[in-house]
Amino acid sequence: MTQSSRREFVKTMAAAAILAQHGAPPLTSSRIDVHHHRTTAGGGVKEIAYGYDTLKADGVHIYSSIGDKWPGDPMYLPIYEELNRRKAIIFLHPTPPLCCKLPPGIGAPVVEYDFDVTRGITSLLWNGVLSKFQDIRFIIVHSGGTLPVLAGRIQDRVPRNRPDLYPTGTLELLKKQYYECAHATFPWALAALMKFTSTSNIMFGTDYPQEPIESTTKHLPENGFSAELLHAINRGNAERVFPRFSNAIAN
Repeated sequence: MTQSSRREFVKTMAAAAILAQHGAPPLTSSRIDVHHHRTTAGGGVKEIAYGYDTLKADGVHIYSSIGDKWPGDPMYLPIYEELNRRKAIIFLHPTPPLCCKLPPGIGAPVVEYDFDVTRGITSLLWNGVLSKFQDIRFIIVHSGGTLPVLAGRIQDRVPRNRPDLYPTGTLELLKKQYYECAHATFPWALAALMKFTSTSNIMFGTDYPQEPIESTTKHLPENGFSAELLHAINRGNAERVFPRFSNAIAN
């Protein structure tokens, strides 16, 4: 970690301490199994209400798939209606999908997680969640998985009778989402992401404790970013999405 990155990390930890001193809880998310095969739309809406109104959650955590369901399944549209009403921030993280079998000895975290990230967000796109509920902001992990590379291919295959997606809607809807860079700060990964979306949509993240923090931080200096861009990725962009953290520091 560079000296600049260390300073930003210390500032972030200081922000958490300040929040605690002022009685504010740390960043919290409510895990809503919105696409679990046993979750009804009504039950999911109740979970959302409890998470936001009782737990005072900052956002919602969903998985890229659960069982044989992906998050854009039409049966869950009422859940997204409620999340859209609340202008929710949704953090999408992968799980091992049931659909696919890897070669012997290769675990899902090696490659399959990031393919399922792309399946999950494409499911949200194809079933109209991204176009119908544009007050929801998604944070997609691992620098978008394989999405920055495959987005053009996805765009070329959307049905021409989908005015929300064709001819350029797909790229616009995908580019406007937020992307965190846990274990994906390799120069080639961030180069693809930065060609795909604005640097103002890229956030720092790690896979700790499953992965050491250094698996993310040690590669950031290899990108040759300016101090201003590092600040934006490390915390500035997140402070815009979660302004109470920035406000706590200012006060």
